Amino acid sequence: MTSSIRDDSAVSSPPDAQTTDAHEARVTESSTETAVKAIWEDVLRVDTVEATDDFFALGGHSLLATQVVARVRARLAVDLPLRTVFEASTPQALSARIRDAAASAVPTSDEGFVPEAWPPAPSYPLSPAQERLWFLHELDLAGSAYNMPSALRIEGALDTGALEAALAETVNRHEILRTRIVGGDPPRQVVDPPGGFALETLDLSARGDASEQLRQAIADNVQRPMDPGSAPLLRARLIRMGQAEHVLLLCIHHIAFDGWSSGLFRRELAALYAAFAAGRTAPAAQVLQYGQYAAWQRARLDGGALEDQRRYWKRQLGDAPPRTALPYDRHPAKDRSTAGAAVEFAIAPEIAAALARLAEQEGATLFMALLAGFKALLARWTGEDDLVVGVPVAGRTHAAFETAMGLFVNTLALRSHQRPGESFREGLRRERDVALAAYANQDLPFEQVAAAVGAGADLSHQPLCQVLFSLQNTPTEVFAFGDLAVIPLQTETISAKIDLAVLMRERPDGLTFRIEYATDLFERETVERLGRG
Repeated sequence: MTSSIRDDSAVSSPPDAQTTDAHEARVTESSTETAVKAIWEDVLRVDTVEATDDFFALGGHSLLATQVVARVRARLAVDLPLRTVFEASTPQALSARIRDAAASAVPTSDEGFVPEAWPPAPSYPLSPAQERLWFLHELDLAGSAYNMPSALRIEGALDTGALEAALAETVNRHEILRTRIVGGDPPRQVVDPPGGFALETLDLSARGDASEQLRQAIADNVQRPMDPGSAPLLRARLIRMGQAEHVLLLCIHHIAFDGWSSGLFRRELAALYAAFAAGRTAPAAQVLQYGQYAAWQRARLDGGALEDQRRYWKRQLGDAPPRTALPYDRHPAKDRSTAGAAVEFAIAPEIAAALARLAEQEGATLFMALLAGFKALLARWTGEDDLVVGVPVAGRTHAAFETAMGLFVNTLALRSHQRPGESFREGLRRERDVALAAYANQDLPFEQVAAAVGAGADLSHQPLCQVLFSLQNTPTEVFAFGDLAVIPLQTETISAKIDLAVLMRERPDGLTFRIEYATDLFERETVERLGRG
């Protein structure tokens, strides 16, 4: 999932451990409420928040609530469960809960991220998420499935030198983009020195078949595998279509990137291009390196800091069914490809609005209401009442992570039991509780959860869950290089990394949902029938 995050001092400078006196001074009634209002204004992107404004009525959702919790930790050195934002959804109520937590708890230490504790280094351990992708690469099972490609049409008088300098500076700033994975026991991520990036160029402006050549170049960018053992993990190609028209092709390996990183990358690239094109020096940057995060994450795992979460997931998933009985057209096989396709549907605006109102009445989010409806539909598809669905979360649970590029995204396996004859409201309340409990235990990586419950040995299917469900509800940002228009182009070749994925998107005119499916397993007619309910 991507999100729109503004730069904030708390992002790059999280607090060190505080003394008790200083900590208490920071959580007085007036200062706490003022801080909460400021956090909400920043996260929700609104000008003014009043003491009795409701977070969710202002457009809040689970991802933004996670950012609130992270910033409360960074600014006030108080740890709050995510559930608290749902239970105390006004600045007045939340600040009271923060003061109560401050009075009864020791200021953050392990939970407060201190980048200086893991200084930049020539190499780092792999994160568990990276380990899984490296494992698939080593087994030659990844191909181009984990490419993250994009194509951007740039209209106007492009300064190609400024663009290449902006790309090079972005790679220099973010170590993960000039990192290569080196095999071993265990494998490591090794950072190459700055300065090794070059922008490939191709001039098609005089070619009569320029459109066909561009189409082939876009297809090659999508389909050509990237080797995570070679740096940089970014490739870039600029195609000149005319004097005032270029297409920039980018591809980054998922082992170094996620959806949130994509938004960061574009904003930073645009800012750097504007600076270099105007003859200015690059603006200063202080960013957390992904390797520091991976080292911190490993230290927490090895030190037992997440054992309570491990126990939670073992209780939750230990006896879960190993597979969801989806209506396959063909039996899953270990050697299946990652070829995929998609069908799309729309939900009318009045239905989407009614769902949002119902969710707010139940102290839930639109995502939770949609998940409850999807789980009810999934029960009809499968004839099962014990269901596990994967839900991606950004994994940016600390403010310091918000401006870092890398593979932070995690997947939560949400298990619930459908009850015969229950009302939709009852199902919504259940999914709300299941989701909030999972969010409270989201620091344990999916790969560690699967290992804890003994899943993952069968390569014919994804461990724990074969169905993914997500809602994209962050606003689409306008992307521009100074006064040049930048238009995203369709680059899509769907890689089915999971059997079935239902991807919801909130739009001004209602909701759309897209079902991506593995073509080795399903016929299009089957998926269309499922989508129609």
